[in-house]
Amino acid sequence: GITAVLHTWGSAMTHHPHIHMIVPGGGIAPDGERWISSRPAFLLPVRVLGALFRRLFLTRLLALYDAGKLAFFGRLAHLADRRAFLR
Repeated sequence: GITAVLHTWGSAMTHHPHIHMIVPGGGIAPDGERWISSRPAFLLPVRVLGALFRRLFLTRLLALYDAGKLAFFGRLAHLADRRAFLR
């Protein structure tokens, strides 16, 4: 299993969406009888993982926008205009 927390703000209280995750360093063997440890650098390189997350996040965010499932208020109201949103 994993534990994940989505933060939408940075320590300076500015908009800074990011994820913190705790992941196991291995997994249960297919036979269910033992734990198999990962090699020391088992996770994807940070830049590769970041690029993948960014692409998937933006693709799905745009799909929500196109489906009319996002609402913008206050200082972000101008993002209701598609050109502003895409910028």
